[in-house]
Amino acid sequence: MALAAVAAAEPTLIESKMAHFTNDKYAVVITQNSGEDVFTMIERGTYGDPDPVCKNCTEKFNVFGIWNVAMTTLAKVNFTCKLMGVEAYSQDYDCTGAANDYGNCPTPAGIANEDWTADFGFDVPSIAPPFEYDVTITAYDTAGTELWQLGSNFYIQ
Repeated sequence: MALAAVAAAEPTLIESKMAHFTNDKYAVVITQNSGEDVFTMIERGTYGDPDPVCKNCTEKFNVFGIWNVAMTTLAKVNFTCKLMGVEAYSQDYDCTGAANDYGNCPTPAGIANEDWTADFGFDVPSIAPPFEYDVTITAYDTAGTELWQLGSNFYIQ
């Protein structure tokens, strides 16, 4: 009887393969690491696209939130991706009105409780290794002071 209980607990081949596709480690979940007093990220408008991340495509991190402090000067947002603790990608996105090839980082009007939306993209190579990716999205003011930081950890299939 005990052997039958153990056998019933073992996943079938189909169940074990399906777990690979439904595993949360492939989901792009973006969380706020710091700076909630300056900017509050809103989850319903903050997401990765596509999700899960695909090889040989452009991944966009869409950020939506509310500026809590009036007259905040946003100069740039840095998008960094680390692989096994080593920086694999780092890109600064100008938020002063200059055009960006892979992102849209508008200048906030400087009004408290202002909605703000931006997106930051990066090209995922076709040979992306199957390790954990550690992404941080960090906003800086004109003096170079960190305003807020978002983060995400995921794997690429």
